[in-house]
Amino acid sequence: FALRDVDGEVTLNIVNFLSDEDKKNLQKIFDGNIEAPGRKVSVSTSEDEGVLEINVFSNIAHLTVWVDDLNFPSIVSIEAR
Repeated sequence: FALRDVDGEVTLNIVNFLSDEDKKNLQKIFDGNIEAPGRKVSVSTSEDEGVLEINVFSNIAHLTVWVDDLNFPSIVSIEAR
């Protein structure tokens, strides 16, 4: 099957801490470290346009990414520390 270019609206969050209540109906899809030059993590579009940015504690950030649906997520929450 093929995915469409546009799958609909998506709510995207990036925070330093995601509460258990916020994670309640979400599934973890990534848990690991990335480089964070300048102690910042950002989310960009496919055209490399920044849409969200957050400060983190180190040049190596720990990310956990949560979604509400594995195939067609409408909620993506990123915990960046």
